[in-house]
Amino acid sequence: MLGAVGQWRVTRELREVLDAARTHSVEAIERLAFWMRADDPKASPAACIALLNRAWGAPTQPMDVTQRVTLEDLVCAAQEALAMERN
Repeated sequence: MLGAVGQWRVTRELREVLDAARTHSVEAIERLAFWMRADDPKASPAACIALLNRAWGAPTQPMDVTQRVTLEDLVCAAQEALAMERN
């Protein structure tokens, strides 16, 4: 459910679901830590990634920015995009 500005409106029902899920957070982290230490070569990396993402956030996607862009280039591109929207 999106609000007028694109923000999520939190209904009472959604809040209840979020609260219920959060009550299991500690147990879920403990279980991930268990699997992280396991000898299972499939479960251990997945658990490590899940723990790291929870602690530090998912890594951003790298961007290759090798081309120099001037302010004039950006303005021209924006003007072209606006012109295309009008047509």
